[in-house]
Amino acid sequence: MARDYAVPFSAGSLARIVFATGNQDMVDRAVVAVNRCAVEALPETFEAVSSLALEAMAEVSTSTSDREDVLAALATAQIDGQPLTTEERLGTVSTLLLGGLDTTRGMIIHIAYHLAIRDDVEPVLRAPDWWRGELEEFLRYETTISFMPRTVTRDTELAGTQLKAGDRIAIHFFSANRDPDRFDRPDELVFGQPRNPHVSFGIGIHRCLGQHFARIQLAIAFEELLEQATNFRLKPGTEIRRQAGIGLGVPQQLWLNFDKR
Repeated sequence: MARDYAVPFSAGSLARIVFATGNQDMVDRAVVAVNRCAVEALPETFEAVSSLALEAMAEVSTSTSDREDVLAALATAQIDGQPLTTEERLGTVSTLLLGGLDTTRGMIIHIAYHLAIRDDVEPVLRAPDWWRGELEEFLRYETTISFMPRTVTRDTELAGTQLKAGDRIAIHFFSANRDPDRFDRPDELVFGQPRNPHVSFGIGIHRCLGQHFARIQLAIAFEELLEQATNFRLKPGTEIRRQAGIGLGVPQQLWLNFDKR
């Protein structure tokens, strides 16, 4: 499920958005390069993507049309009247890819895991517009980014704890999404909740730029999957190994059996 579906789906979708040019050859090469980043995550794989980004942004300077894609925006953007440096442009591309690769892939795997172990999940995913409501419960319960470091900017007090400017803290989104003061049955995946104030995409000025794109990807990923298959279950003898880090708990591999529709 991970390498055969979630990785190529999320990597391909992201590559087509970031490298949305009329040059189909470049888009095809970008899909391959971003997929390698998702699978290998080595410096040379990201260098290959950076080279493609430079090539694509150079193409913008020779274009006679008014383009409205991501790389064109980066190539023409200005801050305080100054154009972005090459390093700033490439840094933005890297941030877009790093922010969208593991997160969406991880949520696809999480949802597929519940699809395989709970009989009530497939009917939920087959309901029209499930992604407008029940998707939020998956996002709450399986928080893909479990925490993020932050630096305290001024002396303050938080929940009785004194913090000083310069202190480093970890913002635990996972903990916030399991807060019993906010959610009934916080440690269970519960469908049909009337409201779901989770913070899986962050909050405030740091709220995820790609949250709506992520929701669209998840909706399409399972629409396409369930069009072809049904009756999902874990392959007998499967060992679920989960990764550690900020993407806490995502299965590294997920082997599923299913029936073809």
